[in-house]
Amino acid sequence: MRIRMAKGIVAVLAALAAVGCGGSGGGKDVDAFLGTYNVDSNAVVVAEGQTVPISASNKNIVISRGNGADLTINLGPVFSGCSLSANVSGPGTFSVSATTCSTSNDCGGKMTVNVPAGNGSVANKKFSWTTNGSVNANCSDGSSLTGTYTWQIAGSKV
Repeated sequence: MRIRMAKGIVAVLAALAAVGCGGSGGGKDVDAFLGTYNVDSNAVVVAEGQTVPISASNKNIVISRGNGADLTINLGPVFSGCSLSANVSGPGTFSVSATTCSTSNDCGGKMTVNVPAGNGSVANKKFSWTTNGSVNANCSDGSSLTGTYTWQIAGSKV
């Protein structure tokens, strides 16, 4: 009787462990996010009431397996030197970790963008991500732009 009960408890614990851990991969379908996405809209940065388009159309964003996170989103072709770390948060959704990106800008200076934590999605082979944060851009002529921004970017899987 004890052996049968022990086997039953072991079977129940094994089933609960598999459900609690989501089975293999923690229940996350990381592979569904991986790939190259062609940006089919310009990224838009709105800072201090000014709309600043970033020429992003027909450039690619690559989503690959991350190191320390589920995903790495390489925005390099759109925003040079910027990669985001993200974790799959549910079917078709991901959450981006906060980061800071710096790059050269179109006016011969440097731009630093603070990217806060936020969410994005991949569904029907479409990538979408919108975030709000702060930006500081300095130009070679001494002018600058500092403020908050909204950044929207979308693309289709290649």
